[in-house]
Amino acid sequence: MDEADLRSIFSLNFKRFRARKGLSQEKIAEKMEISPNYLSDIESGEGWVSPFSLIKMANALGIEVFEMFKPHESVSEKVPQRL
Repeated sequence: MDEADLRSIFSLNFKRFRARKGLSQEKIAEKMEISPNYLSDIESGEGWVSPFSLIKMANALGIEVFEMFKPHESVSEKVPQRL
């Protein structure tokens, strides 16, 4: 895993959790007290977060910080391979 992989996992998870909460980028940016443009950069993987912002993100979403870095199985990983 490299930095690009970590950013990809993080941005995908953040978008997923934000969508589950039904929050727009503007609304979550307001809760975090950051600009919507900065949040957009984070979600696209172009921006990165400070530890302080990371905690604010997790709190705004009602999740633990580690959950944003947890890789999720793809559908193909859940289906047993036939030999």
